Amino acid sequence: MDPFSRDRLAKIIGRVRTAIASKAIETPLATRQQETLKENRSIEAWPVTHLVLPAPPSESNDLRDLLFEVIKFLGRREEQLRLPIFEAIQAQWTNNQLEAPQNPFPAGLLDVLVGYLSLLYPPSGAFHAPISASSIVLAGDSSGACLLLALVQIILAARKLQGTDAPIVRFHGHDAILLMPSGLALQSPYVDQTNALPSWIYNGTFDLVEEVSPLLSPDHPPCSIWPSNPPRANVYCESSMTCHPLVSPLAAPDWAGAPPMGFALGEERMLDSSAFICHTATRQGVIINWESYEAMPHNWPMVFPDWWQSKKRMERWGEICRNLALGKVTASQATRFCVNSKMEVMDVRNISQLTQGEVEARMKAKQASLRPWNPRTGGIKL
Repeated sequence: MDPFSRDRLAKIIGRVRTAIASKAIETPLATRQQETLKENRSIEAWPVTHLVLPAPPSESNDLRDLLFEVIKFLGRREEQLRLPIFEAIQAQWTNNQLEAPQNPFPAGLLDVLVGYLSLLYPPSGAFHAPISASSIVLAGDSSGACLLLALVQIILAARKLQGTDAPIVRFHGHDAILLMPSGLALQSPYVDQTNALPSWIYNGTFDLVEEVSPLLSPDHPPCSIWPSNPPRANVYCESSMTCHPLVSPLAAPDWAGAPPMGFALGEERMLDSSAFICHTATRQGVIINWESYEAMPHNWPMVFPDWWQSKKRMERWGEICRNLALGKVTASQATRFCVNSKMEVMDVRNISQLTQGEVEARMKAKQASLRPWNPRTGGIKL
């Protein structure tokens, strides 16, 4: 049997998905967080893991003020949230990052803002000189890719709010221009906290992600951090925030002015969401590099690194990062890699048939079905 036939891949992915879900349902979230910390201690010898970015002092027109202003500007005025405080950021975030559910949105996004501006405008005592935004390519996967798309939305919104392509924010006591990076290189972006589009259902066969999060199962054991206090339906944010463009970039209607962006997805549940973002962005003049891989699950290069699709993707991920940094990504393109290793050229303008109205309606309907999680009923509408 061909090891990369669709049937064979579906069986392999299905077994792994079942094992992941079983452990996720049985293991308290607090325990899983601690296990994640232990798994990443092997890289603590790297010098970058000891780099700490100092928190900027709170002042008028600082990052917190800008973030709150953008959240209001892009929202529907009905969202509920609390603004986080500034904290120092360890460069190797896995060990010291503001974690959800203890620190929900926008805590992680504030971290990203501080980290990005620290590259552009390093604080006193930093080990590096200022780095030109034109030399910065931001790469991320899954939820990290979502944060990077939200960062782009913040910069675009700040331009509109201040009426200039060079919006100003106070950072470590100085005026800092919020510049756009050279580009984004994204793997399996998780861009919709409502899981509203059709592929969330019909691509389940080839994904490692369950249709309903194990954290919302009535069989999931409670712990010191979940359910949250007060209880909510989403680990990352309040339910009222799930349709906000900074939480779910799928909801963003405007990408004009964004830098070139590379996307790579498998035949995964979140496929439609990224396809719609790329479809919208490219029609607004944004350069998009789209790659899709037949029968591949969410974040397959990290889970199945020996598969040819993983090796191909990692090679091309490095290539797009280099080309973005050198300014060589000058036109949109779309490619599909089939299980038989053949490559098909696609039209990036037509990779999604959904309309903005359909997407918004689906997201609002799923948002309305959310219920705070508790150990007896789970977190979905029953």
